[in-house]
Amino acid sequence: MFLAEGVFPYFEEAQVKSLFLKLRDQFPGCELVCDAHTPFVIWADNLHLAFAKVKARMHWSIKQGKDVENWGEGIRLLDEWNYYEDDEPRLKAFRWARHIPAIAKSSGIFRYQLGKRP
Repeated sequence: MFLAEGVFPYFEEAQVKSLFLKLRDQFPGCELVCDAHTPFVIWADNLHLAFAKVKARMHWSIKQGKDVENWGEGIRLLDEWNYYEDDEPRLKAFRWARHIPAIAKSSGIFRYQLGKRP
């Protein structure tokens, strides 16, 4: 199992796709868990980074977890958890976001199987 948290959005899609495919080819049947955001969230985060005068920018986004399955044979979404779907007390003031579907599914954690186990 490979984990990537807070990393992939800073890369271009081609780089993220290349890593998925390399992991699939080198470790057939492995699982990868990562977070991802919609294009709107990436845009909003980049706006925040610009105002904060931070040079880093985010690039990679997905509209839905299944989008990654189109990158190559054997890539399969196993599960996903979206940050705002549950009434999580730790979200405090942001708990209202779960009532707006576009926001409720804007950021999440995705679990993929890459290839078939030998």
